[in-house]
Amino acid sequence: MNARTPYWPLFRNELGFDHCPIITWVLAFSLNLALWFGASSAPLLILFKASEGNLGTFFAAFGDLTGFVMIWWLAMTGWFFAFALFPGISNPVQSIRAFEFMFTRAIDRRRLFRTRAVLIYLVLLGPLLLNLLVSTGSRETTLGTDASDLNAALRWEQYATTFPDHHLKVQERQEKPAPIVIPRGAVALTAWVFWLGTLGLLFMQGYCTVVVNHTKHNPWLAGLAVGVPVVVMMLFAPWVPRHHPHFYEESFLFFSRNGWPLLLGLLVLIPVVQLFSEHRFCKLEIL
Repeated sequence: MNARTPYWPLFRNELGFDHCPIITWVLAFSLNLALWFGASSAPLLILFKASEGNLGTFFAAFGDLTGFVMIWWLAMTGWFFAFALFPGISNPVQSIRAFEFMFTRAIDRRRLFRTRAVLIYLVLLGPLLLNLLVSTGSRETTLGTDASDLNAALRWEQYATTFPDHHLKVQERQEKPAPIVIPRGAVALTAWVFWLGTLGLLFMQGYCTVVVNHTKHNPWLAGLAVGVPVVVMMLFAPWVPRHHPHFYEESFLFFSRNGWPLLLGLLVLIPVVQLFSEHRFCKLEIL
């Protein structure tokens, strides 16, 4: 029976802490941390600021990017879990396979995979959580009116129904209809992004866990299996805005109306997927 291995040695190994001199590790970690913050958390906030806090402008200008962002997200999460699960795919940065190869019979393999999953969650969901925390201090979110928008009245009604505590923005000049102010609109937007990201991560975790037994001895087949959802999304993403131009905005409004049940369902799904993955990983024959 596997020993109850402490988490800290596993974390040190997964982070590559003992694989290089401490100064080199600190410099590399600091650089990666800065890139992680800049590349992962800044874009959403920059795009939201560029739209001047107007949710209608945000989705009209950047809504089509959501599908392509999901492609990038699924690809990244898929390869992270490929490094954690597939014996045929080695991590190009860390020598995590050597540790498991030598001690896989002596450690608690559930804890080994749980450690890897925690690191993946921190790396991928950390920026989305940071966006959510930063959005709590954002200025008021509005929904402006656009005379050229044929669906302006319907959009206004949808937002007014979704956010019943809205109010009209006070303006010095009434040259055009006053936009409505949506309390906590930025929080709802970043929470929706966080929910989508977590759902995509759980999907790729469960998917990789299911297909690993069929591809574990063939790295090329494993890479192909990881890429299947990404290719499907690449075909699906351009199709959505052409046939359903308001799909992502309606998804955001649906989440805002049903936020708590959806978040609760996600909290239930996380341990279910994790326990299922640990059980399959524990039975995976690697040696």
